[in-house]
Amino acid sequence: MTSAQELRFKQAVVAQAIYYVSKLLPPEADDDGHRSGIRAAIRWLREPTEEMAGHVAALAMAECWDGGVRYHDYPEYFLGPASVAGDTDVRRAARSAIDTAPPEERQAALQWQVESAQAILRWKDPLPLILVTIQIEGQLRSYVELRFVAELYQCACCGSREVAGMNNLYRSAGRYFAIASCPHCRLSRKFSFRMRSSPPISSPERYELGGPEPSSVISPAQFIEELDRVGAEVVWAPESLAPEAWRANIGALSRAATCIVELLKFIPDEAGSVPDSVLDEAGRADALARPEKYQRAWLASERDRYRDLFARHERDGPRVYALDPPTPSPRGELSSRALDAHLRWARRGRVGDGRLEIANVDGAGVKLGAKDMSGALLKDVILNRADVSFSIFDRAELTRVRMVEANLQSCSFVGARLVWCDFLGAGIALGKFDDAVIEGGRFDHAYLDRCLWRRARVRGASFCDADFGNSALDEAVFIDCDLRGANLAPRNDGLGTTTLTRFERCDLRDTRWEGRDIDGAVFIKCRFHGASGRPARVAGVRIEWPDISPTDDGRRTGRDDDVLALWHGQGVEP
Repeated sequence: MTSAQELRFKQAVVAQAIYYVSKLLPPEADDDGHRSGIRAAIRWLREPTEEMAGHVAALAMAECWDGGVRYHDYPEYFLGPASVAGDTDVRRAARSAIDTAPPEERQAALQWQVESAQAILRWKDPLPLILVTIQIEGQLRSYVELRFVAELYQCACCGSREVAGMNNLYRSAGRYFAIASCPHCRLSRKFSFRMRSSPPISSPERYELGGPEPSSVISPAQFIEELDRVGAEVVWAPESLAPEAWRANIGALSRAATCIVELLKFIPDEAGSVPDSVLDEAGRADALARPEKYQRAWLASERDRYRDLFARHERDGPRVYALDPPTPSPRGELSSRALDAHLRWARRGRVGDGRLEIANVDGAGVKLGAKDMSGALLKDVILNRADVSFSIFDRAELTRVRMVEANLQSCSFVGARLVWCDFLGAGIALGKFDDAVIEGGRFDHAYLDRCLWRRARVRGASFCDADFGNSALDEAVFIDCDLRGANLAPRNDGLGTTTLTRFERCDLRDTRWEGRDIDGAVFIKCRFHGASGRPARVAGVRIEWPDISPTDDGRRTGRDDDVLALWHGQGVEP
């Protein structure tokens, strides 16, 4: 491991110690210092330096010498996370983290460390430590609403409502699942939910969580409660705030305004207040105590007040931006002149001046049309929701390019190198990825029908819920890729081939294979639980060490016959 990877691994094992210890914490009212070790470990996670590790180690020793442990306020076990964080030897810290697990779970704890270390070596995140699973009733309208809902629930360990990321989305048994990590203690909450439409609304209007219909997962009383909470944090004189507090205030006022706008959706056009029929018992009691908060007039007045505050923020923006450290300057431009110069460079045999080299450029929403960008260099470029259809990126190099929900129909990436690019929800029908090299990045929910992936080399990319349809994957190699919920079933007979394709350590749970030709395909150490659909051809298929565990914990390795039985819908005998 590099020094950066060792630090990430230590952060992972500190979170592991927090995970096991937090399961045995008493209620807050009975806490006599039990949480001090976790709080100290979280301080190190926020500032992972050797100096902070020394402070944390000193705290743990002081608690044993003349503190809560010595006087039997709480057992020494609860200082485990602090001891792990305070140890500057990563291997010793890892062993100490395993010791925080119950004896019967220590083998599983060791396996978690092994798999997390392997993930970190591939520059991926360690495995999530899921402390609680929350089932959301109703149907979500958008992923924006999902994130809003996630922040209604406090972290069961540290109490934070913040969510660091919700990219780990997958579908199983008719429901969607998302794993949200806490940025403070690094533990995760797992959410189970259903979507109102597929695909869901991608980008609701400002201060909205979906379309014009009211939410079916958040009640009016919950919106009011959240409005009370975040509204109390809003500062109404933003002109005096420092940049960090200024941005936090925008977040608070945006969340409060969203509560108000969503509450108004519960009120029918002809009514003056939220009707009793949509209120639960808590909502009816609150409406009796504070009727104004459920009335259209008050809500509309508050909505306008928050909009005015946001306008003040916009006017105050130049003051705050002037205080910010300089951002990377754009290099090059995505203009007709630059694209024409690049086309001339390509026609000259790729020699001389004119090559398109751009970085730190925001081209979100642009309509480029069919352009030849073969051999171009794009780095940290934003093309979200752009129309780049029929363009050519052959042998180009794209690094951290974001094409979320972009129109990439019939685009060609033949021989291109794509590093950590984001194609979330992009439409790439008829695209060409032959001989491409793809490292990391995501194609979740992308429409990939009739794409060509022949001889592509893909490592560490995510294709959750992607629709491959009639795509040809012949001789491609997928290593450490996440394809959970992906549809590989072709729409037409004879199309959708996967001949001699190789999948290594890929997550193929809940994938669909009906009618796909997989002659000569190789699957090594892949996860298959929930995979379904009888492939059209399976001659020469090789399946080694498949994981068919119902709980997806890697504890059950099957045989090739077991995977074939799953594809045939026959189930597997335990």
